Amino acid sequence: MIRLFFISVIFSFSSKAQTWQTIPLSLYNPTQIQYLHWDKGDPTTSFKQHFKINKFDNSLWGMHDSKVMRLDNNGIFQLWDESTTNLFQLGDTYADINFSSTHTFLVSQFTRLFKFDGAAWSILSNADKGLNLAMDSDTLWVSKFNENYLKITNATNINFGSMSYPRRMASKNGFTFFSSSLYLGGLSKLTEPTFTFYNPTVNTYYLDYENYDFKFSTVSDTLFTSGNRGFSLAINGVFVDTITKYNTTNMPDLAITEFEFDSQGNIWAVFAPPSTNGVFNNERIGYLDRSTNTWSQFYDETNSPIDFPRVSIEIDTNDNLWVANILNLHVLNSGNLPQWLSTIDLTKTKPFVHVYPNPSKGKIQIEASFEITHFTVHDLLGKEIMKGKNVSEINLPKGVYIISLFGTNGEQAKEKVLIE
Repeated sequence: MIRLFFISVIFSFSSKAQTWQTIPLSLYNPTQIQYLHWDKGDPTTSFKQHFKINKFDNSLWGMHDSKVMRLDNNGIFQLWDESTTNLFQLGDTYADINFSSTHTFLVSQFTRLFKFDGAAWSILSNADKGLNLAMDSDTLWVSKFNENYLKITNATNINFGSMSYPRRMASKNGFTFFSSSLYLGGLSKLTEPTFTFYNPTVNTYYLDYENYDFKFSTVSDTLFTSGNRGFSLAINGVFVDTITKYNTTNMPDLAITEFEFDSQGNIWAVFAPPSTNGVFNNERIGYLDRSTNTWSQFYDETNSPIDFPRVSIEIDTNDNLWVANILNLHVLNSGNLPQWLSTIDLTKTKPFVHVYPNPSKGKIQIEASFEITHFTVHDLLGKEIMKGKNVSEINLPKGVYIISLFGTNGEQAKEKVLIE
């Protein structure tokens, strides 16, 4: 394993300080498999959250198209794709991943369902594809696209449900909820073989139809679902309470696109303006202390190393907050970080640049593992076409170009881009 050290950025809030640490993808991931995947090449439209932590062993998982990676609790990186296992297929798209105490489950959008026992992958179901996985003790739920769901017990017994269109699911202690939308939309409770659809015009504690994220608390059987107006809370399938700007302190007047619970049931949330057709522009992260109902510890691009809007969050069992985007993995130290973090040598990192979409219709976006001070654009004959300091201003006519990027510490990187 590589011997390493970290650059830390320290921020203060309340009466204590916490530390952000950034782990560039290129340090341990030689092929630089991205943490997050976006549908149809649109980097602002989240098809699925493809960064997750296995709470049984604190391993970190990421997926991109037909590749799956794991960073285990000892800092050892593993990659599975069509070149490392004959079960995976080039061109496939892995839609979701979830965990039991004994297995990791992976579902393909187009082909099959897999399980991993810690040593090797095998096929759990050869003909069943899906979109979302939900675990409830020894039961695995598999939602599908325009097809009936699957219910699998003990990683072997497969039963087919009779309800179509459950595209996102959450289940705990026999209570199962689903949404028929991949990104947002209404919520229903499943009591096999029937379901109950919730209506915000009937139940005042169910705030709206825009359910961007929903999951059960870590400390109770309460379901939390987030939308444009805050959280709606359901106990035993009945919505009984809310969390909004009107009953908490310092809550932003923004939608909550994603959230996670710590071990005490407190909440980290990602905030953004309300969605437009499933497109979110996440702009900050905040923390809710449930004992005081006070929001604090807000982070955005001005006081953290996080590159918004393309982020996803997870919390490990030590209550460290992890934030992933395309290029980097960031962690907010709660005081008990995995030991492998102290072994990373930041001097071994290589400049990493991601230009998208590529090919493009003219407008491109650029993510880099370093702070860009200026850029130049040349055609294939070496003629300078453009130069400047703000990469967001790059808009080119049809052709093939070489974009050169320059960083504050002497970093340099080049990327070829095709404008159609």
